[in-house]
Amino acid sequence: MVLSLALYSENPAIGNAPESMTAVTGKRLVAAGEDLRNESFGARRIVRIGDTSYIGYSQLTQGEWRILVKSLNHKTGALGDPVDICPGTDDHSVMSLVADAKGRLHCVSGGHGALKYVRTERPGDMNSWTSPEQIGMGTYPMLMVDRDDGLFLFYRAYKQTDLAMQVRPADGEWSKPAVIGRTSGPVFYIMGTAMGNEKGRQSLHIAGHFYGSPAEYGKPWPEEAYGYRIIPWYICSRDGGRTWEKAGGETIGIPVDEKSVDILFDSDEPYDIPWSVDIALDPDNRPRVFCAFSARRPAPGMGLRAVQNEIGKLPSRLTEFSWDGRRWIKAGIETPGLKGTHFSHPTAVFSEGTFHVAAAFSRLETTRPKSEDPTGGLLHLWRRNSGPWQEELLDENCAYANWKLPDRSGELEIMWRGKSPDGESAIYYRRLSGK
Repeated sequence: MVLSLALYSENPAIGNAPESMTAVTGKRLVAAGEDLRNESFGARRIVRIGDTSYIGYSQLTQGEWRILVKSLNHKTGALGDPVDICPGTDDHSVMSLVADAKGRLHCVSGGHGALKYVRTERPGDMNSWTSPEQIGMGTYPMLMVDRDDGLFLFYRAYKQTDLAMQVRPADGEWSKPAVIGRTSGPVFYIMGTAMGNEKGRQSLHIAGHFYGSPAEYGKPWPEEAYGYRIIPWYICSRDGGRTWEKAGGETIGIPVDEKSVDILFDSDEPYDIPWSVDIALDPDNRPRVFCAFSARRPAPGMGLRAVQNEIGKLPSRLTEFSWDGRRWIKAGIETPGLKGTHFSHPTAVFSEGTFHVAAAFSRLETTRPKSEDPTGGLLHLWRRNSGPWQEELLDENCAYANWKLPDRSGELEIMWRGKSPDGESAIYYRRLSGK
């Protein structure tokens, strides 16, 4: 696999490019408008069928959120018109898109409310979407499909302390929601999912974090905005979600909780926040969890948004947690582009023998009116085996990114939220590599 390396930016934190290098090119503007969203990284939004990629996103139009999909023909380069497949709920109207072995598309979307399921009735036919079917209530739906066209859906249930799961066999009906995780704190976050490539039944992997006030988790911290205990965790299943276990094979009772899962990080320090995680699997189907840590200062009397703005002015660090078959190994990731910047929400994928991570960064002097606003840039980091991490700048003024999962095409594809030339909210796409 050949990747084009372009380390060009006017950002001093990244450095100036040699004269022989040019700015990264090849990005495609998918959509621009009033507001567009691309949050929740385990919910993949690019799928490929043959020579066509399908790109999904959420868009706010005249006060209403809609779930849209566009097709991109790689032979002709034509980007299709948006197809409106489902109404959204709110600014957390996350959509998750997969394709089965027959070439049919499946989508689950939902914000703070109903989860809706739609699919195409014919392979690759954007005019054959079914009417939305409500299948549950919750936030952050993350959809996966196995080689037998079985669908696996994970999400934070409407009761925010719960992690829920639903399954749908090929051409069958959705199961009722089952609670497989619960926290004693106020919020259960699922951030990343992955499916193994074993022969026979494929393993399921989930990474996320618990999120609670200090009193609820027994910590003597001051009651102030963002004085939370945030705990990154990991679980897996090798029997289709019937039972769950730690990375080492120890079975966990259902619902799993903060006392039974693999805890990747916990601290008595309230000002070091493991803010977001994503997961990818190595060739032996062992997990790699990538976590962005955000520093913060004491903030008595400050509101939530004000604290978020202050956090954005402090440097972050990126950490990799890997399971070597016996234990978890913690290692920091350092590249020139990450040094001296604030970044969050890494998204990860393993493709063609290489780990890839994308992380949005902001310059420390930047003031952010909202935490979701794109203000800095997007770095692509990659490493093959145990070699050093390399990087390239994908774009300026970026927020969240999302990888396409590996497939037969061997293509590495990514989308992200940024700003259009006219300053509107925008979704961009780039094809990074191919066979």
